[in-house]
Amino acid sequence: MTGPTNGSVFAFCGAASASDSALVLHRISAAYLAAVAERKKNGQDKTALVVSPTHAEADRITQAIRAGLKAQGKLGPERTVSGWVSSHLTDAQKADATEYEPGDLLQFHQNAPGYQKGSRVIVKDGAKIPVELANRFEMYRATQFALSAGDRVRVTAGGKTKDGKHRLSNGSLLTVQGLPQRHDLVVHRTPSRCLAGA
Repeated sequence: MTGPTNGSVFAFCGAASASDSALVLHRISAAYLAAVAERKKNGQDKTALVVSPTHAEADRITQAIRAGLKAQGKLGPERTVSGWVSSHLTDAQKADATEYEPGDLLQFHQNAPGYQKGSRVIVKDGAKIPVELANRFEMYRATQFALSAGDRVRVTAGGKTKDGKHRLSNGSLLTVQGLPQRHDLVVHRTPSRCLAGA
């Protein structure tokens, strides 16, 4: 772990043992919570960034930080929601039909014969996968994760709000204000918007 540098940036580079790992997680979450509790001169909340070399370590850090936020009363009750995560496959890997599993989602980012930009296809068992168009779509896998009012979420694929009136830009950081229906999120970014669930 490195301490705050030029703002608040923390790095997690693994630990030698389970007890070291627990100590590192505790220190990182405590440093993060202290950093985001501070205010800038203009009164806005400060932000912090935690950097981790692997998704598994990032997940453990996120759990530790969320536990701290819950203990401070900054997160509401949790609900498990469904989502999609990118497979990050190369075009060559996407051109290999053995890479796919039933339930995977293909989303076209370019027009292609038989598909418009934005089209989504769910892979079905035994169905033909358009591997010849691999450079025109991204492949996603279904996932579930816990969300609470107060959580911050980053948009990782552009889209629109449930009502279709507002654009969601890739990279936007939003705050969950509520989870009113089974598959919806209400997020804050002036004004509040309702996102359709997966």
